[in-house]
Amino acid sequence: MTSLGNYVANRRKALGLRQSDLAEALGYSVQAISKFENGNSEMDLTSLPKLAALLSLSLNDLFSEAVTPKGPACSLRFDGEILANNLAYLRNQKGLSQAELAETLGVSKRSIANYESIPFLARI
Repeated sequence: MTSLGNYVANRRKALGLRQSDLAEALGYSVQAISKFENGNSEMDLTSLPKLAALLSLSLNDLFSEAVTPKGPACSLRFDGEILANNLAYLRNQKGLSQAELAETLGVSKRSIANYESIPFLARI
């Protein structure tokens, strides 16, 4: 299986989109898109529904790196408040601290704190 970034690059090219098109639509720099496509960085979770829509993919097709997409393009609207509340609730239900969850997911504690922060998510 290829990396998600490589899949996105191939799909973007097939649709005639440039890295700058994705960068502008998602609020990233062209360099950040290039790093993602080359597997050197990850894209923020909150960007994935919009990325899927830009690539005319469902989220399932994006995550499964579908060669032949089956679902309609993603039409989810991102709501930062719902995401922040759900993440904090689920983490607490499992009895995990932000540091423990960060270690499990391989991200920084600051990332978890940001994901659970409604003001942070409102800026996205």
